[in-house]
Amino acid sequence: MRTKTSLPAMAIILGGLLVAGAAISFPVGVPVAALAPLSCTTPSGAWTITLVPKSPGVGTIPYAEPCLTLPGNSGKTCSVYKYAISGETPSHILFAASADQDLDALNPGNLSSVAVPGAGDTVTGFLTYAKHEYAIRLNPTPGVPVELWFVGGSKPRLSTVVINKGRTTESCLIAGPGVAGDPFQPITLTQSVLAAGGKCAANLIYDAAGNVVDVTTNTPGCFVGSPTVARPLLINGEPLRNNTNPHGITFGNGTSTCYGPPVPSIPKCICTAAPCP
Repeated sequence: MRTKTSLPAMAIILGGLLVAGAAISFPVGVPVAALAPLSCTTPSGAWTITLVPKSPGVGTIPYAEPCLTLPGNSGKTCSVYKYAISGETPSHILFAASADQDLDALNPGNLSSVAVPGAGDTVTGFLTYAKHEYAIRLNPTPGVPVELWFVGGSKPRLSTVVINKGRTTESCLIAGPGVAGDPFQPITLTQSVLAAGGKCAANLIYDAAGNVVDVTTNTPGCFVGSPTVARPLLINGEPLRNNTNPHGITFGNGTSTCYGPPVPSIPKCICTAAPCP
């Protein structure tokens, strides 16, 4: 027996389907930026957390050290993530570590806790039910950076750091330990290369994405400068677009080497004559 459906009933059914469809939406803030920042500030501005190298402004992040805690890691090399905290000393600072990163040591070690993947942190609940990463909690010493030591190589990834003090808990995005499935390589902060046809020693400063963001030199007779906005630098008639090659683009019979957009937004050049370029 065929049943007829009235037009008003059909309208109600279709309306219900439209309402149900409208209820599906994607969360604001997804996807997040792919860049893993070396520093972040919590929403209230109360804390800033900065990933730092072994020596101020020099070397790589993370930096390598002989492993020192677990007997089975004797003779192995560890990757050390060192974080400085500015602002009032928090009760707890928590990091999300990739589950394929083998933890060797924490500093301070006597005031720390490591959660089993899926269990989450016992104080804040951070990473509860997460199986692909685990929570590391440290109680910082005022004015002293905290350190996370992992066995073998490690490449920083976009991660979350959580700060807790009393009833206040905040978080922000920062470069954290481990990238599953990727080749593990540290972030290079500085590099020395020969530029301007081998006439100038250039010091290149990189951001977390490996882009050259600044250039300096201590070579006598060499200069660093940028073209004006009104006169953008053109190479063979095209705007300069090279910001990752440590050798830049050399031109002018080997008198100038330049690094350009998108980082830095205005090219940075090292030259054998001023003004440069």
